[in-house]
Amino acid sequence: MVIDKPTIADFTSSNHDHSNAAGGGALGAVTITGLSTAITSKTADYTLTSTDFTIAFTTGAVNRTVTLPDAIANVGKIYNINKVDIGIGTLIFATTSAQTIGGAASGAIVFYKQNDGIKVQSDGANWKILNIYNAVSFEEVSKNLRGSPYTLNYVSEVLTTMVYTLSTGNTITKTLNYTSGVLTSVVLSGATPYGISLTKTLTYTGTLLTSVAYS
Repeated sequence: MVIDKPTIADFTSSNHDHSNAAGGGALGAVTITGLSTAITSKTADYTLTSTDFTIAFTTGAVNRTVTLPDAIANVGKIYNINKVDIGIGTLIFATTSAQTIGGAASGAIVFYKQNDGIKVQSDGANWKILNIYNAVSFEEVSKNLRGSPYTLNYVSEVLTTMVYTLSTGNTITKTLNYTSGVLTSVVLSGATPYGISLTKTLTYTGTLLTSVAYS
C-alpha cells in the first residue's frame, strides 16, 4: 500500500479498506512519501482531543494549562506541544486520573520560554516522553520563583530551606547546604521544570568565591 502525502484521515477514516490480504484487519505494510498533520493554535487552557497532533500555545502574561487526555483510552497516541511566544506566562502540563508524563506527576512539567517543546506518546497507562526541548535554566527558575509566596525555614537561626507555592498548588523547595558555616550548594526539588540542572555548587578559594557549577 502506497499513500502519497497522506493525512491522519487516511488511516482513520471508515471510507478506506484497511484490511490486509489475509483478512486479519491489520493495515499491513505502508510506504509514506509525506505526512500532513494538523497544527492547532491555542491561547487559553486546553484539554487535548483525539484529533489534535501539534499544538502551539501562546501564553501571553497568563499561566496556561494543557491537559493530556486519558492514556488508557488513547494508547499509541502522539502529541507535539510547544510554547511559541515570549510571554512571561508559563505552560503547565496536567494529566487525568493521576497519570504521569515521563514519570513526572501532573503539574510537574512546566514550560517557561519561547520554543520549549515536547513530544509524548501514550503507552496505554501513562504518557512517555519521546523528545523534549526545555531551555529554562536553574537561574531562570530561581528568578521566576520571586513572585510566588514562600515559607522560610531555619535550623539554629540558619536559613536552610525556602518553600515556594506555585499557582498550580505545587511547590518548589530550595535547600541551602553549608560547610563550616559557608554556603556551598543550593538544591532545587519538588515541581521543578523537567530536565533542568537541580544543583548549584559554589567553590571558594579561601574566602573568595571562584566558581559556580550546575548539575
